[in-house]
Amino acid sequence: MLELVKCPEHREIFEIEEKAGRKVKCWIENWDSFVYLAEKMGLTWAELLGQVQTIPFEQLKNSYPIGSTKVKKTITAIVEGKRPREIFFPDEEPPPKMRRFICMGGCLSYLHERWKEIGGDSYWANRYGWINHDALRALGMKGIICVQGSTEERKEIIRRFKDDPITLMYWCSDLGHEPDICNQPISERIAFYELCHSIDPNACVMEMFDMTSKFNGYPGWEDAFNEDTHDLLMIDCYPNSQGNEAAWNAYINKGWNFIKTFEKKHQVCPQLGAYRRAAGDYYNQQRVFRWQRGSAARLSTPEEIGMLLGTPKVASDGWTLGELVKQYEFWKEKLNSPEFENPYKGLTAVSFWCWESVLFSNDQEIQGEIKQIIADMKG
Repeated sequence: MLELVKCPEHREIFEIEEKAGRKVKCWIENWDSFVYLAEKMGLTWAELLGQVQTIPFEQLKNSYPIGSTKVKKTITAIVEGKRPREIFFPDEEPPPKMRRFICMGGCLSYLHERWKEIGGDSYWANRYGWINHDALRALGMKGIICVQGSTEERKEIIRRFKDDPITLMYWCSDLGHEPDICNQPISERIAFYELCHSIDPNACVMEMFDMTSKFNGYPGWEDAFNEDTHDLLMIDCYPNSQGNEAAWNAYINKGWNFIKTFEKKHQVCPQLGAYRRAAGDYYNQQRVFRWQRGSAARLSTPEEIGMLLGTPKVASDGWTLGELVKQYEFWKEKLNSPEFENPYKGLTAVSFWCWESVLFSNDQEIQGEIKQIIADMKG
């Protein structure tokens, strides 16, 4: 039992301790120290305060020599590489800038509504037709905002979208599209990342890597990867088994080896190949038509898309039954494994790269697999 005293003239509280055969007064330096003593005794601070005796000042001054001071000190250690919350509360919250989404990537910008019907919540259009922002707003969906042009033009785009509810994240098609192939300067990619965050404090910057290792003049992951260029890394990985299990495993594990070796810091989103190429000239027709209209041109109407796509006979050169689910299960397992040394554990986001025919021609087989994956993602 503690012996605590104070005098009427002063607020200081002392603990009386016996040292070397005599009693000394030990000053309890601050309120934190007093509360700590109360907690140590299993009392509230009010209960402990009720046990403090009030004695005359002269008795306090003359009867008890000065002893040591009682003060609670908090000692913290600096642990390199982890935030304090990750150390003390590892399961309490996700890492910062966590984006959970189910995205479709494609070349055209008219399939937002169909994608939402299937169960997706976000959209991005690559290279040919940029996303229809008005359609996303009307549908309550989000999009990956494409930022292009000069520095001033990029600033204007980021300012325009930084408070827009459709903004999921930003990517620069001039810099962040397959840098392992296109060899965009790392310094420029870092500058774009810093530009986004200087204008939008909540920015999430995405880069998309292909499946390329360093060879024949390509920088590959080895030279192109840099952790200061992005907040989220999307990985293109479209294995095509065609009955060859060894080839399928070699291809998808190539992507996994890149992720587990290089990406130790940021969120990862695998992009699954949800496409079938049509027999004959269907695929080439699309490419020729787009390039004739200009690389950033959009097809003007759904009817125009229908005329272009027609109802092609489908050849299984890009997809086989069960292919999508197989890819999904692979990434789900790997991103949850101990091999993945990254704060963003688990399959937190997924993107599907779809040829337009998958949605427009109502391809039930592939759509069935997409719906199965979406249902699993949503738990």
